[in-house]
Amino acid sequence: MNVRLKLKGSRTIISLWILFGLMIAILGISVRTTQASAQANTVTTATHLPILRDVFNPNTREAVHVKDAEAVFRVTFEAAGGSIVEVQCTMRGTGRGVNSGNEYQLIAGGRSGFNASRPPVPEFQLLCNGHLIAPRSNDPLPVMIALSVAVDAEGRVTATVRDAKRQSQ
Repeated sequence: MNVRLKLKGSRTIISLWILFGLMIAILGISVRTTQASAQANTVTTATHLPILRDVFNPNTREAVHVKDAEAVFRVTFEAAGGSIVEVQCTMRGTGRGVNSGNEYQLIAGGRSGFNASRPPVPEFQLLCNGHLIAPRSNDPLPVMIALSVAVDAEGRVTATVRDAKRQSQ
């Protein structure tokens, strides 16, 4: 009986040590993650982008005039000066069928990274891939929006549309 109690006590102690070790490991991971994200700066710029381009939709057999989009840019970099500056863009807009007058939805996004210690980043081209969605359609048209983007010293973005076209399927 004494041997059984000693074995149960040993198992309990070992189980507690394993549990304690796991808790320390989890805390260590969460602390490192928090410290890493605390060192990164993210600057968000929301802007209105005039697109003013026609994109032909072979699915509906009409040109779609994409007038404009609302874009959100996020620039992430290390506060102390790291090695990467990352620029992300998401955009939503509308277009109107030239023949039908139907309203189309535009959803697109893109991401780019640069070897730079921190902003500013010289002007570059950012390709945003997305879809032009026709009303009552389950067949969105793949599109690409090419932007000229610049990032100032504070991480704010200025952008203009260079091109908008359908992607080959």
